[in-house]
Amino acid sequence: DVCSSDLTYNEVLTLHGTVMIFLWIVPVVNGAFGNYLIPFYVGARDMAFPRLNAVAFWLIPPAGLLLIASYFVHGGAAQSGWTAYPPLSITTPALGQVLWILSVLLLGGSSIFGGINFIATILKLRRPGLKLMQLPMYCWAMLGTSILVVLSTPVLAGTLILLSFDIIAHTGFFNPKIGRAHV
Repeated sequence: DVCSSDLTYNEVLTLHGTVMIFLWIVPVVNGAFGNYLIPFYVGARDMAFPRLNAVAFWLIPPAGLLLIASYFVHGGAAQSGWTAYPPLSITTPALGQVLWILSVLLLGGSSIFGGINFIATILKLRRPGLKLMQLPMYCWAMLGTSILVVLSTPVLAGTLILLSFDIIAHTGFFNPKIGRAHV
């Protein structure tokens, strides 16, 4: 039997890890610094897609509010850690975990939009005569990171969608016993 303090500990640590990764490291280190430095380093006036940049930015506050709101729902917040590994994520309170999933999906969409923008800016908006090999290491790091984000975040999103199906519809993507028990 799990006591109340263990559940609270799991909720707090899950939200702390998620906030630190998805609401601090990714938006600030990649987004804010990248949006300021990349145009400067490549000699562009702005990012390639300013409106896409705005959408990527404005997805972050509602996702953050949704994440924090998940702490206050009936049954409690997600308790499965910032990685949401099954089967722990399937057995935690459904509403808190589903809100956590929706929040991370919004933050993932924001990351994908930002990654597309960085790739386009670095590859297409370099000043004339500036070759790729002349770019600073920061541009190369952001280009590599952006390519990884654009390729891997949809996989994470698909996994989270399947996880939400397991929680809401009792499918058996990550725990076949649950899927068979409800059929």
